[in-house]
Order: sequence, then C-alpha cells, then structure tokens
Amino acid sequence: MYTLYLDETGDWGYPNYHPNFPILCLCGCMVCDEYYSSELVPSLTGLKKKKFGKDLVLHRYKVRARTHEFSILRTEKCLDACITQISQFIADLDLKLLVAALDKKDHYRTYGAKKVDAWLPRDIYSMLFTFVVERFVAFLRELRGATGKIVAESRGRREDQKVQFWYSTILQNGTQFYHDWQFQEVLPTAVEFRPKSANISGLQISDWIAPQMSKMVEYPDGREDKYGEWELYKNKIWIGKNAPARGQVGFKVFPKNLGRRLLNMPLKSAKDSM
Repeated sequence: MYTLYLDETGDWGYPNYHPNFPILCLCGCMVCDEYYSSELVPSLTGLKKKKFGKDLVLHRYKVRARTHEFSILRTEKCLDACITQISQFIADLDLKLLVAALDKKDHYRTYGAKKVDAWLPRDIYSMLFTFVVERFVAFLRELRGATGKIVAESRGRREDQKVQFWYSTILQNGTQFYHDWQFQEVLPTAVEFRPKSANISGLQISDWIAPQMSKMVEYPDGREDKYGEWELYKNKIWIGKNAPARGQVGFKVFPKNLGRRLLNMPLKSAKDSM
C-alpha cells in the first residue's frame, strides 16, 4: 500500500486572485506505508525533537517567520542552517513527488473563465487535483498489484467537500486518459482529510516542499531558490516508464510545459496533453 500525502500552496481564487500569489501549486509525496511507519515517521520525529525540543508540527511558513515554537531560530544563520538540514533530510527519504501547478495569469490569458475542455473541471484546484490523481494511478499501475490512498490536509468542511465531490466524479466517470475502473482498481472511495494539528509526517513533508516548487514555477531561473532545494528534490519527482512518449511526468505545470523543461526532458507532442 502506498499513500499520497497532498498539500498545496497559494490560494484557490480564480479568476480574481491576489497579484502577489499568481501560482497555485499542489505537492504530494508518495510513500510505501511500511517504510513510512517504520522509518520515516520515527526519523522525522527524532529530527524535530533534536532541533526544537519536542515533536511539534513542522510548518514551513512558521519556520521562515520564526513564530511561536520556532522562535528558537533567533538569527538568520540559525534559520538558514535549519532549513538546509530539514531540506537535506527530506531529500534523503525514500519517497517520490508529484507536483501540479497552475499559473493563473497564463491560464486567464489562454482560457479566461471558460473550461479548458469537456473533461477538466472549471475549478482550478480540482483541475490540479485531477492531474495529481492521474499520475498517482499511473504510478500504482506500473507497480502491478499496488494499491493506494490519498491523505490531504483539511482546509475546512466546504473545501473538503468540494475535493471529495470531484474525487468521486473521477472514480465514477474516469478522465480523458484513464477509465473509471482503472481508478477503482487501485484507490478507495474517499479521500482522507486530516487537520494540520494532527501532526501527520507526510503532510508536513508536502507542506515543506510545496512553496519551493511554486517558486520554481514562478521563477524558473532559480533566483528564489536560496537554499538550492531544486537540485535536492528534482530527482525525487516521479517519471513514468512510458515518459516522455505518453506524458507520464510527475511535474505538471499548466498551461505550459515548464515542468518538463525544468527536468531537462523533451517536450511532449501536440497529441499528448497529459
């Protein structure tokens, strides 16, 4: 069994959105459950206790802001050392990443408020969620016999219901690239939502990585990659066995092919839109 731990950075607003936050990015880490419970959770818990004196909830935004329990990082030097250590720790874990991002400015220029096509939802979060779930299914099917589940950070009852509705729609109707039964064979009937306070290690890892992936989409020249995290994480991004021919690449940037360019992969042909 594999679990996809899913978190996002950026707001869901569209077509109206804050100009300072033009990117919505979903980031998920795929981890084998046995490895997760026996090695990942104990090692991350140990790291947090060593750095902060207790098993607190690791939240990148709060670390950067040095709020509350992270005020122990009194100087910029301490902060830089902490971020570098945690990022290297994550890069050494046995997991794979799935990332889907949407550039709202480019999306509006291309599609406005219209639906992209008959398959994708108009809601931008649900669209990115579709991209991620498709790739998770591709990952599981490549392993032949593997099954999975999705654990997402709860964003409130209304938002969670929206995600669950679209997940159910995918399972019932399939997508442009997969039949309904291909989802049903490997995934359960519902997404599991967990609050940040639940201290879920997988969600904390996705929370840590997501902002930097978003910055790479917004600034592909790397100017905002202060800690060199792209080099740490890029080899963790899942690349399907059929890529690039069938487009199964775990870094989807819509509506452009930036993910492939950042990974130094050939651009897919016009007929392949996954």
